[in-house]
Amino acid sequence: MSGVNERLALLERAVEEIPALKAEVDALRRFQVTVTTAWAAVAALVAFFAEKIKKALGL
Repeated sequence: MSGVNERLALLERAVEEIPALKAEVDALRRFQVTVTTAWAAVAALVAFFAEKIKKALGL
């Protein structure tokens, strides 16, 4: 019976951590969106100025 009580105590501690983990996952998702958006913006700028970049590099 004490095994069940120990397991229950472990589960109760794990449940207390769920809000913190959810906040961390949400922050990581926002970071992913930010990085993806920045990468897309850089790619769009390179594509827009591709001819000028080629001329400047002598390609």
